This record gives sequence, C-alpha cells and structure tokens, in this order.
Amino acid sequence: MRTSVIVLIGILAVSVVGATIYVDSLLRGVSTVQAADILSHPSVFNGTRVELRGRLEPWGSEPSQPWRASPSPYGVLRDSTGALILSFPAGAPARYLYGELTVKGRVQYQPEHAPELWLYLEVSSYQGSEITLKAELHRTGGIAGANDLLLIDRDGAGRYSRGFGGDKAFRLSTDELYRLKALIVGNDFQAVTPETYGAKPGAADYFVYSLTVTYYTEGQETGNKTVSWVDDWALKEPLPENLDRIRRGLEALVAELVKDGTVSGEEAARLAVSVVKSSATFKFDGLEEGFEVTDVTRVVNEPPAPGYFWVVVVTYSTGHPGHGDRSGRILPQVVTRHRAVVTLDEFGGVTGATCDDVWDLLAQIPSPPVRPTRFIAVVNEARKLDVYVDVDITDGVTQAEAKLIAETTFTAAMGEKALHRLDNLTQDGDLIKAHFSWGYSLQDLGHVFDMTVDLRSRSIIVTHCR
Repeated sequence: MRTSVIVLIGILAVSVVGATIYVDSLLRGVSTVQAADILSHPSVFNGTRVELRGRLEPWGSEPSQPWRASPSPYGVLRDSTGALILSFPAGAPARYLYGELTVKGRVQYQPEHAPELWLYLEVSSYQGSEITLKAELHRTGGIAGANDLLLIDRDGAGRYSRGFGGDKAFRLSTDELYRLKALIVGNDFQAVTPETYGAKPGAADYFVYSLTVTYYTEGQETGNKTVSWVDDWALKEPLPENLDRIRRGLEALVAELVKDGTVSGEEAARLAVSVVKSSATFKFDGLEEGFEVTDVTRVVNEPPAPGYFWVVVVTYSTGHPGHGDRSGRILPQVVTRHRAVVTLDEFGGVTGATCDDVWDLLAQIPSPPVRPTRFIAVVNEARKLDVYVDVDITDGVTQAEAKLIAETTFTAAMGEKALHRLDNLTQDGDLIKAHFSWGYSLQDLGHVFDMTVDLRSRSIIVTHCR
C-alpha cells in the first residue's frame, strides 16, 4: 500500500511539472527552455512553440563528417543539459556550424517515426554567430632538415610550401572549409592537453609538427592554441584520440595538395585491361573479339578517408566455361561471357579485381601493373631532378626495392657512363641511406656519392664529389 502511494505521488509530481511547463508556454507564446526540459517531457511539449540556445553541431555520429554545400535539413543543438535534433525548412545553416545559435520553432513528438527522429524541433527562425578559424601546420626536422608550412586562412585561401618543392597556392571550397572546421573544432582541439608530445629517448631524425589554430567569432579573434608532436614511431606516448584524428585529417589534406601523377579515367581503363589480360583466366582461353571496357567510374571516398578511386568494368569472352588455368580438364566448347570489375586507387595502384563476382583475378597474376613512384632529388643543393622508380612504397619497401631506388637515383644523377659500386645501404623506418664509390674506370672508383631517401615526403638528398 505504501509503495503504491509513493508511486502515485511520483506520477502526480511529474504531471504537475509537465502542466506547469505547458501552461507557461501557453501564457508566454514562446517559452525559453533547455534541451533537458523537452527530452524529459516530450509529450507535454508536443506541438508547442519554444526557444532554445546552444551550440550547432552536425547531425551524425562523427564530427569529421562533411557539412556539405547542399546540407542535410537536420542539425543538432547542444546546450549544457543535452542535445536536440533540429529540422530546418531550407537546410541547416552550415555557416553557423559549432557557433552559438538561438532557435525558435515547434516541438514535434512522433514516437511512431524512425528511432532517431521521434523527437525534434521544427525550426521557424534562428539567429547565430559564425565561428571561423585560421590554421597553420609547420613541419620541421628529419634527416634532410625539412621546413614545410601549410597555412589556411579564414576565407579558405591557403599556401603550402615545401623545403625543396616550392610553394603551392590553393583555395578550399565552402564545403572543404566546413570539413576543416568540423575536423578541428568538432574534435575539440582547444581542449587538447598537454600541448607538447615529445620523442622517446634515443629517437633521432624525426619530424616535429606544430599546429596553431586561431579562432574568430563573427570576425573577431577570440583565442588561439598551439600543439606540437613528433612522428608516430618516435612518440614517447601515444597522442590523444581527438588529436590523432586531427593529425590524420591534416595529413590527408596535405597529401591531396602535394599529390602528383594521379591517373585519368583513360589511364585507369588501360591499367584495368592490362590486369584482365594478365590473368590466368584470359591467358588460358581469352578471346580478343568482344573484349570491351564498358564502364569507368570515379568514386569519391566517404569520410574520413580522403581522395577517390576508380572502378572499371571489363567484359570479355573465353572459349570455355570457368575461371583460371583449367589445363588438364575436359571442357565443353562453349564460348562464355565474363564481367570483370577492377578497382584502382587515384595513383593507378590496383586494389582489387574480380570476375563474375566470384573469382579473384589477382590471385594468379605474378605482378599486377605498378605505376612508377616519383621522387624529387636535390643534388649538391644546386640541382633538382625527378627520379621515377618502379616500386610501390605505400606499404613500405623491401631491401631489394631500396636498392633499386638507390641505383636508379645514382644513374639519374650521374648518367649511364659513370661506373659505381654500392658500398652501404641501410633502412631506418621511412629513411633509406646509401653510399656509393664511383668513377669513370675501374681504377678510378675513388669518388663519393651519398644519398638519403625520405619515403614519406618522396624526397632524396644527394651529395657527391666531382
């Protein structure tokens, strides 16, 4: 009996609170409330007009999701008590992302709808403050003494300068600016602590990164913060998760700015044809007649991965059914049509190849086509040249590949006539060091040729005697 009375009193108390809120909203026309009020009493607020104040955030699980130029109609308003989904009639106001927003609208409580949209505010008007930022990423150090700078201003105008690669000016689109803001502000860069992440004892020749962000509200500077760290392999302790996301996002942006040699659709198609014709299936009984590239599609990666990839569809026929090398089998003489799908990254690297959705064409290809990697070599601090080597460095390099890079660089710098001997070759993480003796006869191998290859920046520093 006593328990029933307590429960009844609780129900009455909730009803009184709800009735008080409801009456207040009727009397005042538009009631200024907090998110928790609505979340606690959604049925009471259903259909009422309210006003809320808080921070506007993207509607999604990851802060790094892009806030597109054609935005979703939904956003999230977060105050000190909770968060409420907002529905905007003409699209969420992307310019106010992560800024303070005051919204007015009607509460919609529809529990029969999708789980994430059972309660939201149908916005009728809003007023906000725009948050903008300026970012400056500096990279120094390394064996070659790098001094690289990425600078992005509030309006998206930017500059990327490299120690040996010159300057590159660019301008981020509106969408890219929102993504940058989501990356930095959404991952709470301002709250990163400590502000320095140093190297472990014994680490050497690592790069040091320093990120400075200056914040503006409606054009007025409101603060700035600088955080520095070193290469992953040299870190004394791991970076906090939010700073690591920011680091990876900025590295992806730099990769987009400095990338060279991306393939066109035509090049992607040619590489895909080479893959199919190199496969065991086609080599066994493939027919040239009817061989056709039927589709080439450029697919932009979903965030947070940067860049894009190619999907190439090839149709062809074989003289018999089946896949692969079918030597020794009794096969019916039936011409069979096949559909192969080849995927390539933006640089032309083959990432997958299937036939008829069931057969891995790459499994029996000894060496799928590899696009040469381009290095920039600086010789004796005076001469700069491009060095192309037939290696894929995206997954590291073997000793044989390191030797090929060294040999190719020597020939590119000194020419075919110079005789040489590789005396020493070492590898330490992303750095390759090589020492040659050279001359123009076997009795004259007394000259010195040294190089340091940085796989990460694809740069080579060469010093040699004349």
